[in-house]
Amino acid sequence: MRMDRVKRDLLREEGLVWTDLLVLSSIKQLSDEKIMNTPGDVINKLSMNRNWVYRSLRKLQTKNLIYIHERPKQASHIGLSGMSNHILMKVEDCFIGL
Repeated sequence: MRMDRVKRDLLREEGLVWTDLLVLSSIKQLSDEKIMNTPGDVINKLSMNRNWVYRSLRKLQTKNLIYIHERPKQASHIGLSGMSNHILMKVEDCFIGL
């Protein structure tokens, strides 16, 4: 029931899909564990098809919800913006029922 509310109201309001939320939350969890995270870390954490994850990363970067620091000949670093932290707090509030 609460998951349906998040999918129906919150994600539609922000223009996101469920995969985008999964990517955001996995980046948040990874950033709690270590500072520099790469797209490969997100793919391994989610165990999803890498095309889905990269599509979601591009969409989130376009919406300025994440930042991607690209480095030549090395893996890019990913971080969350303040707005994505706000969205994750709203999702948490929906699940807790506040």
